[in-house]
Amino acid sequence: MAVPGEVETEENAPAAKPRGVVHPAAKRTAVYWLAASVLAVACASFGLAITDVVLDAQQLRPSGIANWAIVLIVIGLVHAGYALYLFQLPDWSTEWVVSIVMLVTATAYAMMLAVLSLGGGNTPLATSVQLNEFPDQRPELVCLIMLALSGLLSYLLGRASMRWRRSDQLLAASTTGEPS
Repeated sequence: MAVPGEVETEENAPAAKPRGVVHPAAKRTAVYWLAASVLAVACASFGLAITDVVLDAQQLRPSGIANWAIVLIVIGLVHAGYALYLFQLPDWSTEWVVSIVMLVTATAYAMMLAVLSLGGGNTPLATSVQLNEFPDQRPELVCLIMLALSGLLSYLLGRASMRWRRSDQLLAASTTGEPS
């Protein structure tokens, strides 16, 4: 530590605070691309909901915003939040968490697709989210597209996470001399 009045040099400078783990730029860049992809899926969800809101405003329907549009907005907000989480904390564990979130979303879209495909628009679930009010639109197609996007991202995030974790384990084993 420098004495008062003494010029601070490299030898007597206080130790820098540790910044935590800084991952290689290539791994962080991959995470940022995946986070941007999650954000794109969130924007797709928002876009579908906003389309309904705009159509509702043009037709001046008294029913207001459909429940399914509200559900899409909520799902989009969740995806946007997890995309921000990925941007802030680029790590294999963050990828894993977001992979599980995307898998849960894909599962929900798959269930809705099955309900709509097998039961049509007259099922209690379709009625509760007001999908039966829009026979000219194809909610099955929306569910299929969002299922494909969410499922693909879940796979990519999970695969990247497991590869990153495995490489970290191999690196740790090679530095300590332990077999992996």
